[in-house]
Amino acid sequence: MTREHRRRAIVEAAYRLIADAGFEGFRVRTVALHVGINHATLLHYFPSKEVLVEAVLEHMLEELRQEGYRHGEICAMDALCQEFVDMRKRLIDQPEFLTVLNELQLRAHRDPLIAVPMERMDRAWRHYLSGLLVKGMTSGELRSDLVVDSVVNVLILQFRGFGLRALDLHNEQALDGMIAMECAMLRQWLMTQ
Repeated sequence: MTREHRRRAIVEAAYRLIADAGFEGFRVRTVALHVGINHATLLHYFPSKEVLVEAVLEHMLEELRQEGYRHGEICAMDALCQEFVDMRKRLIDQPEFLTVLNELQLRAHRDPLIAVPMERMDRAWRHYLSGLLVKGMTSGELRSDLVVDSVVNVLILQFRGFGLRALDLHNEQALDGMIAMECAMLRQWLMTQ
């Protein structure tokens, strides 16, 4: 197994362990067992638990980036609504993704070593959303009087709230109804008349 394949296997095992046991049940030794290596070997790849968590977050961020690239050149409002659709798809295809993300977000409030990579992930998301808003405002699709930073804060609250609520819903129709409502509210709030 190449070094890169081994690193990826370790990150994926850590991701699955956080999804299954939560951060409180996350142990580096257990990750090593899942990968079939000893603890010292794992530490050769990731010298601390925090570095391993940072790699898990980077892996998740890369998945989100790839998702964003697939949207291509759609209009800003459609891209914002697509965020909800993508979240729904992820809930169906990878329910553990939002579980891990929420687990680490909560942990970041109590653990400054987790907060740093979470802040980096948050900055990337804010940058993406800000870019969408500016694009929409520049094209005339979105209202020109929007305060980008404030709108981004509200959007993130909406996305996170949707993600938390959606974890409890196992009904695809209910998820679709929530997405339709969220998109209608965003259109009413953000679009030019």
